[in-house]
Amino acid sequence: MRGRPTKYKPEYAEKAEKLALLGMTDVQLAEHFGIAESNFYQWQQRFPEFQEALKKGKIDADAAVVESLFKKAKSGDFLSMAYWINNRCRAYGWSAKQNSEEPTRPTTVNFNFITNNNCAPLQLPNQTIDIVPEE
Repeated sequence: MRGRPTKYKPEYAEKAEKLALLGMTDVQLAEHFGIAESNFYQWQQRFPEFQEALKKGKIDADAAVVESLFKKAKSGDFLSMAYWINNRCRAYGWSAKQNSEEPTRPTTVNFNFITNNNCAPLQLPNQTIDIVPEE
C-alpha cells in the first residue's frame, strides 16, 4: 500500500447507506467522513461493500420520493402531474413547455386520455396541462 493508510472503516458502509437514505449527496457524504471527494470515490472503488451500501441507500431514497410523487400525481396534484409528464414521458414526445411558434395557442391534453405504456392509464380527475410534442 502506498501513501497514508486509509481512514475507511468497515462500519462506514452501514453509516453511508443510512445517510444516503436521508438524501445526502456524495459531496456531503465526503464532508461527513472528513475526506476529499476524490477519496470518497476511491473508497467506492476499493471497498465494494461501501459502494453497494451507498447504492442501496440512494435507490431506496429515490424510490420513496418517486412513490410519493406518483401518489400525488394520481390524486390530481397539478404540479406533480406536470413534473411526472415532463420527466417520465419525455421519451414519448411529451413536454410541459410552451410552443414557441404559437405561444398563445398551446396544445391542451386531457390527462384522462393519455394511454401510453409508461404514462398511463393515469386515471386522474379531469385536469389539463398545456403540452406540446418535443421537436
